[in-house]
Amino acid sequence: MTSCDSCSYTYFSAISNFFENVDSSVRFLGDLKVLPNEGVCPKCGAQCIYREDQNVWRCTSTYVIRNTRKRRSCDFSVSDRKGTFLDRIRFPPWKMVLFVNHFLSRYWDHKGVMESLHLSSATCWNRGGVGIEVEIDETLISRRKYGRGQMRKQIWLFGGIELVNKRRFVFSLTGSVGHKRNKETLIPLIKST
Repeated sequence: MTSCDSCSYTYFSAISNFFENVDSSVRFLGDLKVLPNEGVCPKCGAQCIYREDQNVWRCTSTYVIRNTRKRRSCDFSVSDRKGTFLDRIRFPPWKMVLFVNHFLSRYWDHKGVMESLHLSSATCWNRGGVGIEVEIDETLISRRKYGRGQMRKQIWLFGGIELVNKRRFVFSLTGSVGHKRNKETLIPLIKST
């Protein structure tokens, strides 16, 4: 992967190092600050321990229950993906590393990467054409009457920018379209630009 200055992996060495290797992938994503390298318990402030078999940070400290002499173990645990862009991704970290490795290569093949990594088309995003990269995003603009109370007006904006020639598009998603911000609604808008 050549986009990261701190990485020395080539396309094939990344495949060799990370294919079906969860531990190596988690360490790699941790080193790049994609996944956390450490966890602190928000309940008691103790250092959490990483459980690789469960992909969670778990607090193992104990504390004294108020007004008693009894001790209780802290039951805090959190997924290592919580709060990251991998939060809702349900496939192993090694597949994410290899997907990004292939995505950044010059020879992107959407169908090939889906078949090789056994990913569905719903999971796997495409780059929008050969050599064309487009960043897309959505945002909610809302207004309250007199600055308080329930939201009176809400408009979703959906847009994108082509990275090379800076062409842009923006659509306001109102009415039923604003409630259905799914691929059936958004892909035709992208293709129409």
